[in-house]
This record gives sequence, structure tokens and C-alpha cells, in this order.
Amino acid sequence: MFMNHKLWSILFFLLCSGLLLHAQDWQLVSSPYPTPDAFVAAYNVKDYGATGDGVTDDTKAIQAVLDKLKFGKSSNNTDYNGGGVVYIPEGRYVIKSTITIPRGVTLRGDWEQPMKGQPIKGTILLSYVGKYSTGLPPLLMLSSTSAVMGLAIWYPEQDPNKVTAYSPAICLGLSTDGWEGQSMSARNITLVNAYEGIVFQRKYKDSGASPNVYNIYGTPLHTGVEIDCISDVGRIEWIDFSPDYWSGSGLPNSPQKGSGFENYIYDNATGILMMKNDWSYTCYVNVEGYKNGFHSSKSTNSGVRGPNGHNYNMAFRNCKNGVYFSGIANSGIMFTNITTENCENGFAIDALEDQSSINLVHINNCNIHATNNAIFSDKASKAYVILHQTKVRKGAVDIRSGSFSSTDADYTNDFPHLTIGMDARVILTGNRFTDNTQINNRSQFESKIDHTPMNLSPLPAFPRVHPEEQKQKPDRHAFYLATAEPFNAKGDAVTDNTSAIQAAMDQAKLDGGGVVFLPPGKYKVSGHLVIPTGVELRGSVDIRSTPNTPGSTLEPYADRNNENGEPFLKLSEGSGIRGIVFNYPEQISGNLPNAATYPYTIQGLGKDIYIINIGIRGVYKGVDLFSHKCDNHYVDYLAGHALVEALKVGGNSENGLICNLQFNALSYAGGYAWKFGSWPNSTTDDGGIAAAATYQYSLNYMDFIVADDCKDLVLYNNFIYGNHRGTVFTSSTGKGASGIAMGHAIDGSRRAFCFESLAPEGFNFINSQIVALRENENDQISSFIETSSSLEGKGKATLFSCNYWGNASRALNLNGGTLDLYLSNFVNTGEAGFARISNNAKLNVINSVIRPRNPLLTGTLGNVSFRSSITDSEGFSTTNVSLWENNLSFYPIFHPDESSNDRSQWIANASVNASDAAKAIDQSSATRWTSGKQTDNSGCWFTVDMITARQFNKIMMEHTQSSNDFPESFQVYVSNDGIDWGEAVYSGLGSGGGFTPCEFATQTARHIKVVMTALLKTQHWSIHEFYVLYDQNLEPTAIPPVSMVQERSHKIAVINGQLLLIGLEGISVVSIYTASGQRVMPPTETRSSLPLLLQRGTYIVHIKNGNTSYTEKLIL
Repeated sequence: MFMNHKLWSILFFLLCSGLLLHAQDWQLVSSPYPTPDAFVAAYNVKDYGATGDGVTDDTKAIQAVLDKLKFGKSSNNTDYNGGGVVYIPEGRYVIKSTITIPRGVTLRGDWEQPMKGQPIKGTILLSYVGKYSTGLPPLLMLSSTSAVMGLAIWYPEQDPNKVTAYSPAICLGLSTDGWEGQSMSARNITLVNAYEGIVFQRKYKDSGASPNVYNIYGTPLHTGVEIDCISDVGRIEWIDFSPDYWSGSGLPNSPQKGSGFENYIYDNATGILMMKNDWSYTCYVNVEGYKNGFHSSKSTNSGVRGPNGHNYNMAFRNCKNGVYFSGIANSGIMFTNITTENCENGFAIDALEDQSSINLVHINNCNIHATNNAIFSDKASKAYVILHQTKVRKGAVDIRSGSFSSTDADYTNDFPHLTIGMDARVILTGNRFTDNTQINNRSQFESKIDHTPMNLSPLPAFPRVHPEEQKQKPDRHAFYLATAEPFNAKGDAVTDNTSAIQAAMDQAKLDGGGVVFLPPGKYKVSGHLVIPTGVELRGSVDIRSTPNTPGSTLEPYADRNNENGEPFLKLSEGSGIRGIVFNYPEQISGNLPNAATYPYTIQGLGKDIYIINIGIRGVYKGVDLFSHKCDNHYVDYLAGHALVEALKVGGNSENGLICNLQFNALSYAGGYAWKFGSWPNSTTDDGGIAAAATYQYSLNYMDFIVADDCKDLVLYNNFIYGNHRGTVFTSSTGKGASGIAMGHAIDGSRRAFCFESLAPEGFNFINSQIVALRENENDQISSFIETSSSLEGKGKATLFSCNYWGNASRALNLNGGTLDLYLSNFVNTGEAGFARISNNAKLNVINSVIRPRNPLLTGTLGNVSFRSSITDSEGFSTTNVSLWENNLSFYPIFHPDESSNDRSQWIANASVNASDAAKAIDQSSATRWTSGKQTDNSGCWFTVDMITARQFNKIMMEHTQSSNDFPESFQVYVSNDGIDWGEAVYSGLGSGGGFTPCEFATQTARHIKVVMTALLKTQHWSIHEFYVLYDQNLEPTAIPPVSMVQERSHKIAVINGQLLLIGLEGISVVSIYTASGQRVMPPTETRSSLPLLLQRGTYIVHIKNGNTSYTEKLIL
């Protein structure tokens, strides 16, 4: 039991007097509700004055207890170790100001997973913080390596009939310190009626990393989870939002199910708002009744960058948009196993602001039911969509621009099954349609349509991964404090604790098992440790984090320079370890490349072992799961850095689960920094010499995961940055590995995937992200995927949905075996070529996008096939491969109608390089007119005289051979005499992808002039071919005429080239039109301001803020 409540008055006096020392009363908590783990707490807030009575303000009492576990400096300027759990038991706690959770501290309550329509139980925070504000500070603000777990958040004053804005419930990262944004966790949280639920620190650009948002339920009224400005991988898993949680909560003032608040949510709320996210993983999400289930948006603080990452197993029901896109990273974004049911739009791609690169969306094995559009791609999006084995049950497929590739899919939607606009092109192969196929194809670009069955492999089933369902605690609920009598371990970094810790574990085993706990401290261990069966060794900071100094650290000293010695710590069958950092004090980063060798740090001895929330640094080799058969092993969030190898699995082990590994050389190279723990063995900043040596050592020697002889291995959401070989499949027994991987990510690797051997069943990968980097320009081994000749005759490697980028020497080095690639997006195709094929290696590419490279393929090509892909056959003959079928060139090939193509009598002119102007209308994409560098040619113009007046509403400037040579911004004018040009009929931005189209109200004129209006790009403005078109189906832009718009604006102002929003809170969507109704800025989200790149003139600004719209006149 915790301290008796009647002592509170004495303790409160001591606390306020500063007389109470940091003496924790560590206890194993018995929660009234089931918990997956056996957690240990230092304090109970009710022992220190918090009442939980729903009336008394408990803010100060809770904050005071949290601060007692703070990590930092003592009064004599020496370090003291903080970190641990503050327990807030079941009750209702009134909070009236922001609570800050210090570094290494977890605020944990009693929580039961809520059920829709049933009362909320457990620990409930009653928030009176942040009313009428969407900014910071929030209710709960988390420092680095801190967490909030197991509680509900309720806003008693929120009126369901008139929803009021509030600041976020939880902010991951401090708003006062950009560096305090590392490895925060929100876990097992019910957001009963928060306006904004969980946000990643908004204030600081790309300074935070690795948030973990897990098992979140409730009814957020505006935004459930918001992710932006991440510099390293985040994980968002097991999210469930629905109006039914609030209406059924049983709390006062809860709305009735089906009442008006549901309309507010449908018109305004977003479940997941994903912006600049740096590879983040989002899995197992359910959103019901929201405006956007998932919104992929450009950053609010990092320019136009949108999200990449992978998204898996989501369901969006009765939403306006299942998945809505207004921003996408150029590396692509992946969606697999997504269901939309009765949404207005399944996947809706709006205008994308970043048009300088290819924005690619994967849609794999999805199930789409929509009342309006199953898939919609706006004219201004120019996105690439690759879709595979997806069921389109209801809703239109309306592709108005970009590239759309669909293979092996089922279309049972109403006629027409697909509509393809003039600015789009398609690959439709092997699809199935109800009744007679109906495709409304208006494309003016080369396309491929072939309904012949393709006989492709189905996406393999991936097992459900839910940590709450994994065995991760001893069967016996018993507690052993290693620092107490009779064990007397000391975390002073001096005393040898080998005997003390082992004695505590042996006693636990003798008694029948239990938890052996290490309070915060650095525990020197000169010998070796063995965790017995039925025992868990546990530290004080048990959250997902890279190695940091708050908490419990084991410091091994044994076997220095004895690589073949005994592993430092062994896990017996049925034992576990969690919440501990391993740091080797004698492994000094400044000594590299002369690293001290050591044996493995952790070794499994048998089945049913678990390794959870473990940090490693200064480690030579990490985890050995191959020397012994370790069936059913479970590894979750092993993090940090190893010099030679992070983890190896084999030994004929079966049914292992390895998930959420988070490795980055920075945790060791930069370990001297405060935000990474101020570790003494990471050499302080010496001009970057030691850090550079760490990275170089990793690039030369480190293997991330090695899979040897094992069966049915599951890899889930693992990540590494900076290493030699990312994932290695080998065999020391003649047998290889079989299994499946989801969200496997290799970043900054020289050789990302290395296949030496596989079991006959092969290995499948879903939603992978791979970046390979050359060590230098002479590096010839760097690749995304390599196979060895020893793979010949073994199992097959298959990758479903994968994004590749970086600067590998070659994308693929194949020397044997079979590699199948489905939905692969190669942003980088290798500096020396895409694929080198030798021996009997087989390569099959299906529905993929590969940037041009000459040569694309080299070597023995007889076993190579490309089907339904977007790429160019450069440097080889397609007759030499086994199959080249239904592929399109990377840049679209324009097939205009007859009238557009007849330009033989036209006359072109330009303000610069006029002698080459005619090359823009010579019917050859191989020639061009160019302006030279745009920064050198203010007001540069290009004109065409069509000899006779004609009707048109669109021009197309093609620059496929110079893909980046588009105008930064430009205006279009028309004239009948070539003298009087009047006002611009179009103002807009150029776009990558080979074409810059622009549409405007129908004109009848003889002359057309395009004028460059911005001088920011260093590339040329090139026109290879200039087309003039008339689209009779062109839809006019629906905006009010300028005469109906108020002259004096109350919502906007222009200062220093920025459009400022006045008096608006939250996110607004802004669009700008010319007075003639032509959109010159696509819908763009902002909280406060936007840059204006417009010429002088009169414009109309349309603002959508929540469920209110404003239209203002803007005169520049």
C-alpha cells in the first residue's frame, strides 16, 4: 500500500518548504483494471494532496509530485538520476492550468479500454485549460522521454450544441524548448471530447523526433492526432475515433447520440492530420463520422513538404473523406488494407502545392465504398496513383490529371467505371468489371488499357500486431527492489552490482517469479547476469525511447576485447527485461575506428522471452536470438545504436515478433548532447570528428537485423539510420528465414537489403521505405537490394509497396534468386543504372514507377520482366527481356487532337533567344526554346501568333526533356492584334512532371503571350512544345463575381509580401482567384499567414475556416 492519506498535511508542509528529499516509495501497482504489464510507481498523487473528487483543483498537487522525479542537477551541481512513474489512481481530477511532465517521467492512471455507448471508467482529468484557444500551452505538455498513460481527458464546459475551441489536450514536446521533443509517448488515452487531441510540438521546425501515440480512443471535436515537423520516425497505432464515445460516456452534459454535435464533427473534424512526418508509421486506425478520416497535408512550419511514411489497416466509415490529400512528400506515401465505407469520397487528391516533383500515392489491397467519388484526383494535383488488387465497390473513379495505374482490381461501381480527364493518362491492366466495361477516356496522352488477366500473387495476410495482446509480464505479481535489503544494489556508477542484482533475481525465482526493479541510477556490473524463468528485470523509465540518462542504466565492464566471451545478460525461457538502458562506459566514441570488441549484450536461452523498451549504446553486438532456439520471442522498441550488429535471429526459432526497433547512429555520435543524455563515453563536440568517425564506422561495419535459420518471423515497423547492411538474410545451417515484414525501413544504408539465403517459403515485405547512400562517388556496392548467387534455388523475396530514394550506386544488384517488386516507387534509380543482372537472377516488376536512368538495365536480361509500369527503356533493347508489356514512358507522351497539332503556319517569338522560339512549335519534343536562367530574365515572355483567331480555353507547355525547367510563376494574355493585351486571363505557378497546363475562361483570339512573373528559380524556363486547346467539358470556377465582394476586408491584410489572416483561429483553407474567376493559388492550409507570389491586380480570396466561409477582395 502507498502512504496513508492522513499524513498529507505534514508532507505538504515539507514539500512546500523544500525539505522533502527525493526518496521514492517504489511499489508494484495493482490497478483495478487489466494491464498488459506489471508497472512500478514511485509516488501516488493521492498521498501528496490530490483528491480526485471532481471539485478540488488538483493541478498544483499533481505537478509537485511529477517534479519530485525530475532529472537534472542537484544544488551542488552534480547529476542526479530522475525518471519513473507517478501513479494517479481512479478518480476525477480537476486541472485548471497546464501540467508539464518532466523528462523521464510518466503520469499513469487506471484505464479501461472504452466501448462505444458505454460509460467512461478509471482516471479522468477534468480540463478547464485553454478555452477559446487552439494554440499552446495545452492541458498536458510532455518533455523528452516522458509519457502519459492510462487516463481519460474530459472538458466539462464543452457545449455539444455550440462547440468551443480549446488548446490541445496533449502536446508531445515542450513549447518552450525545441530540443525537448524527443521520444514522448501518449498511450492508452481516452479523449472524451477534446477539441484538439494530441499534437506534436508546433513551434519548432524539425527539432523533435520519435513520438509514440498508441491506443487512443474518443471523440476529438476538431483534430484527433496532429503530426508535423518531425525529424525522426513517429509511430501512431491503434486509434479509434467516433461521436459515440462522448455521447455514450455517461458524463454530465454529454450529447444524445445522433444529435447536432455529430454534424459539427462531420463538417469540421479530422481524425489524423499528417504533415511533415519523416517516415512515420500509422497503423490500425478507425475513424467514424468525421470530415476527414486521414488528411495528408503540407507542413505548417516546414515549407510545402507533405508526409511520406506508410499507413496500414485503417477503416473510415460515414466520413466526408476517407483519405484526403492536400500535400504529399516527393518520396511518396503508402496506403495498404484501407477500408472506406459510406464515405462521400474514398481517396480524394486535391490541388497539391508542391508541383516541382512527382507526388505519388500507393493504394494497395483496399476496399472502397463511397457515395460520391471512390477515387478523385483534381486537375491541379498532377499526382501519380498506383493502385493494386483493390475493390472499388461504389463511387466514381474520376482522374482529372496525373498518372493512374490500376492492376488486378475489381470495379463493381456504377457506370462509367472510370472517367479519365484530358490531363491524365492511365495504365489499366488485368482489372475486372461488372457487366460491360465502361471507361470514359478523354485523355490526350498515351495510355495502356488491357483487360487480359495477369495471374499475380495476392497480398499475403499480415498477422495482427497489438502489444496489449502480447505476454509481457511475469505470471506472479510480486515485487523485488534491487536496492533494498538484502540485495543492496547501488546505482552510483562505481559499486559492482553483479552479485546484488543476480541475488534479487534468484530470490524472485525461488519464490515463484516476479518483478525485480532497478530505480534510477547507473549500475556498474563487472560480471554477467542471467534472468531466471518467470522473472522480469525492470527499470524505472519504461517507455519507447532512444537511450537517455533519466532512468535505470546497466553499465557492463566484462569481456572487453573478448568478442567470443559470454554474453553480458542472458534471458532464460519465459523471462523478460524492460525499461533499461545498456551503456558500455569504456567504449569511447573518440577512439573510433579502434573500437573495443565485446560479446553480445543480450542472449536468449529459450522460448517465450520478451525484450521491451530497451536502449543500447556503446554496444558492439546487441541481441543474440540465434545461438539457442527462441520460439515466440517478442522484441518491442529496442533502440539506440550498435557498432557491428543490432540483432540476429536464427537457431530454428519459430513465430518470433520483432517490432518497433528504432536505431540511429546519432544516439551514439551525438550522445554528449543534453537531448541525447550527456553520456560521458560520447566524445564532446570536437568539431564533429568523433561523430563523423561513428557514422563512418557504422557505414563500414554495422548490420541492423540479420535473419538466419528461422520460421514465420514477423518484422513490424522497424527503422535504422546510418549503417552498412540494413537487413541481411543468410544461412549458417543451410536453412534460411521465412516470414513477413510490415513497415520495414532502412535509411542511410550502403547496402539496404541483402539476400544470401531464404527458406523455400520466401519472405514478403509490405510498405517498406528504403534509402541507400553511397559512401562516396567511387562506391560501387551501394544498393537498395542485392542478391547473392547462393540465393539461387531458394525462396523468393517479394516486396509489395515500397518507396526508394537516396543515391545508391545501383538500385538493384542481382546475382541469383528471384525478386518480385509490386508497387515500387524508385525516386532514385541508381547513379550507375537501375539494375545489374547476372547469373540466373530473375526480376519481375509490376505496376511500379521508376525514374529514367541510362542504362536502366545491364547484364543478363533473359529473366527480366516489366509489366504495367512507368519507366523508360533506356540503354537496352526491350526484345532482350522476357517480357515488356503495357508500360508507359516516365514522362507523358502528348497526343493532341488534330486541330491542336496543326501549327505549321504559326509564328513564335520571345524576348530572349528569339531565334529558337520556333522550336517550341516544331512538333518535336527533342528541341526547345529556353529563357536561360530565370533569375536573369525579369519579365521574360514567349508569344505565338496563330495567324487566325480561334477559340480556346487551355494551353499546354511541354518540357518533358527538361522536367525542372518550368516557370516559377507566370501570366497568360491574349490579343487579336498582338498590341493590346488587356488583363491577364490566367496567373499561376509552373509544375514539374513534364507539362505545365493552364486553364481559363474560353477565349477567342489570334495571339497568346506567356510572361514570367517570378525570378526565384535558377533553372531555365524551357518550352519543348506549346499547344493551344479547347476543352468543351471545362468546368467554370464557381466564385462570386468581384462586384459582389466587399471592398474593405476584415479577415485579411498584406504585410511584407505575406497574406495575414485576422481574427481566425485554427486551420483555414485559403484559395485565391483572379477577378475573371481563374484560380491562381490552390486551396492551401494555414494557421496565420501565406506568402504571396502574385502580380499587381485585383484578386478574390476565399477562406474556409471550420464551417464558415469568407470571401474577400484583395487589391495589390
